[in-house]
This record gives sequence, structure tokens and C-alpha cells, in this order.
Amino acid sequence: MDRLKQLSLLLIILINSTLLYAQKSNTSTIEKNIKISTSETIYVHSNNDAFVTGETLYYQLYCLNSENFKPSEISKIAHIKLLTSDDKVVAEQKMALKNGTGYGDIFIPSSLNSGNYKLIGYTNWTLNKRKDKYFTKNITIVNPFQEESKNIISKPLETTTTIVNQSKNNKTTTSTIITSKKNYSQRELVSYKLNSLSQITDGNYSVSVNKIDAFTTQKQDNSITFSNLNTNSEIIYTSFLPEFRGEIISGTVTTKNNQNTVNEISVGLSIPGEDFLFKIVKTNSLGKFFFTIDKEYTNPNFTIQVINPNRKEYEISINTNKNIEINSATTTSLSLDKSMIQSIKERAIATQIENAYFNNKKDSIVKISNSKLFYNPIEKDYILDDYNRFPTFKETITEVLKEVYYTENENQYKIGVRDFDKKTEIEAPTLLLIDGLLIQDANELIDLKMDSIYKISTIKGGYYYGPNIYNGMVSIISKNHDYDSKLSGSFIVKSNQILTNSKKEYYSPDYSKQSNTRIPDYRHQLLWLPEYDINKTISFYTSDVKGTFEIIIEGFTKDGEPVSISDTFEVN
Repeated sequence: MDRLKQLSLLLIILINSTLLYAQKSNTSTIEKNIKISTSETIYVHSNNDAFVTGETLYYQLYCLNSENFKPSEISKIAHIKLLTSDDKVVAEQKMALKNGTGYGDIFIPSSLNSGNYKLIGYTNWTLNKRKDKYFTKNITIVNPFQEESKNIISKPLETTTTIVNQSKNNKTTTSTIITSKKNYSQRELVSYKLNSLSQITDGNYSVSVNKIDAFTTQKQDNSITFSNLNTNSEIIYTSFLPEFRGEIISGTVTTKNNQNTVNEISVGLSIPGEDFLFKIVKTNSLGKFFFTIDKEYTNPNFTIQVINPNRKEYEISINTNKNIEINSATTTSLSLDKSMIQSIKERAIATQIENAYFNNKKDSIVKISNSKLFYNPIEKDYILDDYNRFPTFKETITEVLKEVYYTENENQYKIGVRDFDKKTEIEAPTLLLIDGLLIQDANELIDLKMDSIYKISTIKGGYYYGPNIYNGMVSIISKNHDYDSKLSGSFIVKSNQILTNSKKEYYSPDYSKQSNTRIPDYRHQLLWLPEYDINKTISFYTSDVKGTFEIIIEGFTKDGEPVSISDTFEVN
């Protein structure tokens, strides 16, 4: 039995070592390919470029190979910022990219002043470029409820925009949008589909249906003009690591004791929650560490700590959000044509009505499917409601968790897990977690009150996780998944991250149902449809707003051909 156990343990270590080597080798290969690859470029399609406060800016971001405009295979995370004219951030978002695209929305709050703003999009990798580090477009925002807005009315603007309907490789987009008619009544169903599908292949597309009015600063650029103007700027340095597997959280470990090394120091990341995330990495020779988050999470709070018996002799710092050097042209002061005022008033009133019925018109969040915790399925679960509950964890160990034990020496506790054979137990600590938070001091758990705990999971024997090996594991899950450690010190940092955008199904009323008929409908934006499948019909209802509406389809084919198609219809 002893010999078999020893061989099994050796096999586990060898397998994990092989996997770690394979991961490092694979990472090196990818990094090598990235260094010699063509750089990325970003294009953002938004539903409009002029807004009144209370409206929503919808966007879809396209991360493309700079050379051929095919979906980039490098970055899996992209970033969006809305900046004031003096480059102060008023909104910041990030999104997971699938096949080179991601989408989101930014609510324009009443706290913003009237003025010209900039919307920029980038990835970590594009920040390494010589130029064209990020996509930028001008956004006009008017706050009609501010007194200052009355002073921005001036003589009519003279704006000229030239749109070249031809892409880099001299191909033109000749497909059109077809519908059964061009005039509709209020709250009538509209259905569109693309004609000449043979000339538009599968790809990444977004659809916007919006009312045309006088409040437009200039004709928006589209994917075709973008592909003509964008240049293939080379990567000149690699200060920013590409997020090619997922979001990167990084930092540095330093030591207070010059006798200590900062190389190969274990660092743990915990993002608590029902579907918590826990990772361990080692520092490099400079004390730097990098976590790659390859799954979605819903808790912005996280904890990073040094895992070491002498942890109090170390300090840890996290790299905060990078400051981007903005070199775009100076934004001019806002000046509005008097002919725009009526349109602004109409949209301001419509927005107030729409926001008053917000609870009836919420977007639907696409629920994230719960993934299995990292130790599933080899753990043994103790659902505490299935047993006689005891007041503290210490008593629960004695009365319920038969394979778990504790020892005490001069008021310092240790918690362990009994192996199948005591003679082959590993001389290593037991991995202790509560709601995904790593606990290095067992004293924090020993008197833990059990009335707030849902279940306890255990694993016997040698357990290899990340670069570390443990003598089993004990994972405690609270009922509310919200345990807050009192642990503090220079070796532990608590911080927060901007969550990646949730997948959404944007609100679109269905007037075939009687329940919606009594709710006012003053939508100017009739439809925003990201990730559009060109093989499907576009369907939506008109609102109570009359006028001319425009439907725009933007995007790129899977072969990198830019697509920009538009059509108009009337609502009477």
C-alpha cells in the first residue's frame, strides 16, 4: 500500500510538472508568434455621434488585423473610454472579445456638461504601436437642462464630409437592404433583410436604427472610410503585454529584508463569489507577477497576497489602470446650429419619458453559466444542513469533518487533512479557502461561526494546484458568498477591477402582446443589434415618434472586407 501510494503521488507530480512545462512552452510559442505578427487595429461603430443627456451610447468594437482587417487572433480583451475635451475619463469599460468583437453601452448622465467628447478604443497590444494606438471618434453631448447650454447656440455650422465608398482593395459594397415598403405607421412591425447575400459573406456586424434629425455634428465615418484611412502601424516595443488568453492582472513583490529573494515567490489571487476564482502564480526574477483571467466573474473586488511563511517580510503592489497618452487633435469648443435646437428639445422630452418607464424597458442580461470550481469533481462535500450544526468551525472539525484535524501550539493553530495512509502524508500545508479567499493563518478560521456557512469541501492527499503542492484542501462556502477577511499587512492587497461588459439582449418592445400597448413609447433609437447574423431577418417595431429613420449595418466580413450599408424609411 505504501509503495502504491508513493508511486501514485510521484505520478501526480510528474503529470502536473509536464502540464506546467507544456503551458510554459505553449506560452513561449504564442509570445514568439505575436512578436513577429502584424499589429492590431480597432474600429468602433456607435449608434450616433451626438447625444443629449439621458440617452445611451451603444457601440460595437472590432479588433482587427491591421494588414487585412480580418478578426485579430491576439487580444481577448478590449477597452473603451469616454473622455472630455481635456482628456479626463468620464466612462470606462472593458469587454471580452469573441472572434475579434465585443460590445457595450454607455449611459450619458445629467452630470455631464455640454461639450465635445472623445470615444477611444484600444487593446493592450495596440498601445505598443508607433502610431494609431487607439481608435478615436468625436462625440457631441448637450445637457439641455444646464444654463450654459443656452450660450452654445451660434450661426449655422459649415461641415463638409467626403465619404469614399471604396475599400483598400478597390472592392465596393453593392448589397442593399430590402423591405416590403418604405412607409410605416406608429407601433408597426418592420422587417428587413439583405439583398445580394452572395456579395456579403459571414462576418461580424452591428445594426442601428435611429431617427434622422438636425442634431448631427457631421456624417459618421464608417468601416469603409476607416479601412481607407487606417495604416498598418508597426509594433515598436512590448511594454504592454497582449491579453491573448484573457484579462491580465499584474503587480510586483518587493522585500523588506535584503536577505530574501523576490524570485519564484508564490502569489495568490482570489475573486470571491458563488463561482469564485482562485489562482496561484510565481514571480519572475524581478519580483513581477502576472495573472491571466480566462473566465467571466461578477465580483469587482479581489485580493492578492504573498504565499510564504515569511510573508510579513514582503510588500506587494498592483499595476493600476494605465494612463494613455492621447495625441489626438485638439477638440474644438461646442457650437450648435440654431436649426438643431428643436431636435434637441424633442429628444430631451423623449428621453425623460423613456427614463420614467425604465423599469418596464430594461435590457436583459444574458446569464453567465456557472462553471465548476477548480477542485471539482474530486472533492467531498459536507452540506451542513444535512448534519447537526455546531457553533464553531473547531467543533465542526471534531464532530463532522472526520478527515480534517487541527493542532495547537502556544495558541497557534494548524489545520490539516488526514491522508489515506499517515506514513505517506506530504510535508506541506493544507490549502485553506473560504469563499475562494486563501487563508494562511488557521487562527482566522478556528472560531468561525457556522451559522453563516453553507458547505465545506475537502480533498485528501497530495494536491497540486498551480505551481504549489498541498497536503489536501479545505474549502468553506458561506451562504452569502461574502466572507471578508480581517487580515492586513504589506503582503496583502485588496482592490477592485472594472467588470467586463455583460452580454445583453437590448430592449425591443413586442406590440403583438397587449401588455405593452399602454406604455408610452418615445424611442428615437428603434433598434441596436450587436453581433448581427446576416442570414437572419431584422425585425423591430416603430415607436410613437414620427419622422425619417435610418437603418445602418456596419462591420467586416470574415475575409476582412469592410461593409457599410444603409437605408431609410418613414413613420407617419
